[in-house]
Amino acid sequence: MAKDSLHSMLESLKVTKRDGDSYVIEDGWDLTMHGGRPGSMISIQQVTKITFCGEHLYAETHKGQRVTFWVDEIRGFTAEENPSETNKGRRTGFM
Repeated sequence: MAKDSLHSMLESLKVTKRDGDSYVIEDGWDLTMHGGRPGSMISIQQVTKITFCGEHLYAETHKGQRVTFWVDEIRGFTAEENPSETNKGRRTGFM
């Protein structure tokens, strides 16, 4: 996918803050990056930062992992509210 398309996709999610060539995921959100080729797909979960560097991009995860992809191998992103952030006021127990 073209780099401009990826920038547009990340900005349209409205859960990222752009800082130069990087996007930082806002607190309270989990971002999953989907990439690969047909028949060989991979999803990287809990991405906290994405940085573009030439024809590559680097994704950093919540666990401190750093993954690199060719820009044209990224297929999309999924953003969802982080349950641990949205349920801060809830008590543990059965309902």
